[in-house]
Amino acid sequence: MKMTKRQLRRIICEATGASTPQVQAVVDQFENFSIDELRELWGIVADVTQQREREIKSDFKKGDHVAFTSREGNAIKGTVAMRGSRHISVKVPGWLQHWKVNPSDLRKI
Repeated sequence: MKMTKRQLRRIICEATGASTPQVQAVVDQFENFSIDELRELWGIVADVTQQREREIKSDFKKGDHVAFTSREGNAIKGTVAMRGSRHISVKVPGWLQHWKVNPSDLRKI
């Protein structure tokens, strides 16, 4: 995937909140980074993001009652039906199919 420095900056700021001076200092120095340094940084960010997603997903078990917000902004409640590799399937009463939800969008109720 081709990634511009601006896109990488946005992703890192979203992932970290750029709340620490150290993170902001790294982000401010992007223009001076070589392509190899940016690739290495991207690899680190991807690893941290995947680890965070695995930790979040491991908190949910089949049968847990969860809630999430749909794209339209509606609050939806359901039960965890299955944990997939990227998403968690949620059985919602009144719907024939399961909803595939990103683990970071779910909260236990």
